[in-house]
Amino acid sequence: MAMCLYVAQLVLNWIWPIIFFHYHNLKLASFEIVFSWVIVVLCGIEFYLFHASAGVLMMPYAVWLTFAVFLNVSLWRLNGDNPRFASKPKSVIRRRDSSDIEEENEKQDKEVEKVEKVEKKTEKAAKAEKTEQKCNIIGKQKKLWEVVKMKLLYPLMTGQMVGQKNADVVKVEEKGDAVVDVVDVVVVEKKDAEKAQESKLEKENQIV
Repeated sequence: MAMCLYVAQLVLNWIWPIIFFHYHNLKLASFEIVFSWVIVVLCGIEFYLFHASAGVLMMPYAVWLTFAVFLNVSLWRLNGDNPRFASKPKSVIRRRDSSDIEEENEKQDKEVEKVEKVEKKTEKAAKAEKTEQKCNIIGKQKKLWEVVKMKLLYPLMTGQMVGQKNADVVKVEEKGDAVVDVVDVVVVEKKDAEKAQESKLEKENQIV
């Protein structure tokens, strides 16, 4: 009799997870686990009558099964006889995960596009600055060359350089590039030139 009860409670213990986790039939699982608890108690009594230590060893299992009965019955009362909530939340969670992933990918793509646009704008601005600097340098060089022509070359070619009283100093400064070009034009006065020529002629006459 004791072995029959022991085998019966093993079979019931094997059937309960299938009813509870696979079919989600809380009502049937509650009745099944209550019946299993009764069988375990009877088996423990039979084991105790046969041998005291065997009956004592069944007590922890009976205590655990009592807690399982209370938990199963509470779930049945809170959720109803046959709830079908286990499969739906998984699909919902998966859909949310996929949509969240798509939204994150879209956000990342938009951020990458923004960064690329900013980089292109900075590159264009840098190129524009370089071209402006080159144009400024070329323009200032042209101005310097024109000033040199007007102040130095043209007077030398036309003979207008002699007779000026003071030396003309041409300064061209670039603050941005820190370039300073200075051209000093030394002008010899007309009287000093004539005196120098007369002194040369006198020396030549004396030598002759």
